[in-house]
Amino acid sequence: MVTYPRSGLLQGAELYLRWLAGHKHTLPEVAARLGAALDEWDAAQRSANTGQTAAV
Repeated sequence: MVTYPRSGLLQGAELYLRWLAGHKHTLPEVAARLGAALDEWDAAQRSANTGQTAAV
């Protein structure tokens, strides 16, 4: 899930990935990768709520 966070998000692991991205012992490069995936996820969710399309 950490290697492919988008897959984890699609499977319902959003809360876990958010927690892991902010955890003090998560490696910075892992936190950055998770943060980027979560940012894309959030943008896609906003787009879905407004009827626009966004790629995840």
